[in-house]
Amino acid sequence: MWKYISIYFCFVVILLEPGNSVVYAQSKDRITIERTDSLQGLVIDGQRVNRLFGNVRLRDRDRVFESDSAYLYPDVDRFQAWGNLQITGSKDIIWANELVYTAQDDIAELLGQVIISQDSLILQSSYAKYFFNTEIAEFPDKIQLNDARSILIADSGIFYSSKDSAVFIGNIQLADSSSYLEGDTLRYNRISQEFWIHGSIFGINEPDSIRFSGSMIYGDSTGYKQIIGDAIIEKVSGTEPDSSYYFAHMIEYYRDGDSYRVRAMGNASLWSIEYAASADSVWFEEEQNKAELLGLAKIWKDRLELSGSRLEIYLSNSTLDSIKAIRNPFIVMQDSVHGRLHQLRGEMIEMYFDSTGIRTITIPRKTQLLYFPLSDNDQADGAIRVQVQTLSIQFENNEIIEINGYEAPDGEFFEESDQVANLRLEGFIYTPELRPNRPTIRPEPRLKRPELDQKLIVLPRMYLVYLERIKQ
Repeated sequence: MWKYISIYFCFVVILLEPGNSVVYAQSKDRITIERTDSLQGLVIDGQRVNRLFGNVRLRDRDRVFESDSAYLYPDVDRFQAWGNLQITGSKDIIWANELVYTAQDDIAELLGQVIISQDSLILQSSYAKYFFNTEIAEFPDKIQLNDARSILIADSGIFYSSKDSAVFIGNIQLADSSSYLEGDTLRYNRISQEFWIHGSIFGINEPDSIRFSGSMIYGDSTGYKQIIGDAIIEKVSGTEPDSSYYFAHMIEYYRDGDSYRVRAMGNASLWSIEYAASADSVWFEEEQNKAELLGLAKIWKDRLELSGSRLEIYLSNSTLDSIKAIRNPFIVMQDSVHGRLHQLRGEMIEMYFDSTGIRTITIPRKTQLLYFPLSDNDQADGAIRVQVQTLSIQFENNEIIEINGYEAPDGEFFEESDQVANLRLEGFIYTPELRPNRPTIRPEPRLKRPELDQKLIVLPRMYLVYLERIKQ
């Protein structure tokens, strides 16, 4: 008889009717039961198990676990929980459909409709592993992150809650009301508002009508962006054919008050439907409508090429207004009739444009001109080489109609011969083959831009209840 009584008590079952609650805890257990409607205690495969049903509330350290039901394994400080699951900690609140929690490792596996809320930050996924001791959340499946202003989507990621930073991998999409970025991997620090995106980068900044692409981009909270590796910025102006482009190894783009600035460095180029340019670096300031080209700079406009070590381009409503060449400028202009190369150099060159093309070229100091005139019957007629202090050239429909020189003119005339076409001024530079071309592929997105209010998962009921409660 005592044998059967002993066996019976090994399988003792504690039953509570629904509506009642019990506190069931042993001092040696880290996980305590604070509330449940029904509890069954039994032994399965030699291990104690507490089966909890209805309004389950468990606690471990400063964390409270609430669910519809749970299996608690007190000997190993581990439990599983299901249904209307909510975890409330000191810094964040977590919702999910299912949980496996081990107190010794301080790790929770979350499945189903997973949401982690921290301050204004919301993370959504169908699966996550949360390391409470290090405050790290791993998301092997697709993840969505929302704050008050933006949305981020990735194929997977790791969120470092204590450092308020994250690493996301695969099909990165980051969007707010006026900008959009996509790439392959992302490192992000929410405190400093700094981020690094690698891979096939594409971005849009709508207030400035800017689109860009590259291999890596760094950005911060000021709106500053540094694009590295085959960097392209497209300034959209009206329809796509009117767009202008910056190319370089590295391009910096940032706002300065109500305007923006672009700095392209390392084999920098600029292309627009009116002209093209290249230099070691190009700086553009929208407020002044001005681009500065520094170091081995060149500008191509129709049949004209201007070289120098510092060139300034001034625009008017995205249309070329004037060019100033300050250091060692040299102009070559191919004649439209006989194809010979008119040449011009001086200490500084200023060029002015209208809707038909070049209107005026002015050289205020130390001018040298090599000009190939036409005869009355539009045939090549020798060459004129002139040295003069100040020179002004007038154009009409991109053709020279008047040349005026002032102060100490000196020069010579060359009779027409086979060698005249090969005459060159000292410092001659002419490289039409280097003229940048329009990009064959403009910056384009690979992915569909997300809506700011879209949801990755169906939101858990307890999370919706929580949202209603905090509205009140």
